[in-house]
Amino acid sequence: MKSDSRAIRRRHKARMKRRAREVYPMAPKAEYWCDHLAVCNCFMCRNPRHTWKGEDRLTLQERKAHLRDRYGE
Repeated sequence: MKSDSRAIRRRHKARMKRRAREVYPMAPKAEYWCDHLAVCNCFMCRNPRHTWKGEDRLTLQERKAHLRDRYGE
């Protein structure tokens, strides 16, 4: 239902605003950063496809799924 998805979006927005106030306690209007809460941008925390461009690197979850499909469980 459309109203349910709207309610979920509102709930997530409120949750992220609370989180922004925790991350930036000294900021006067921390709610403005609720959509940009990534504190770390190092290569270990990023998406491997973004970090290792051009190389066919799979995430750990994708490798496990590939092995499960190939050899069964």
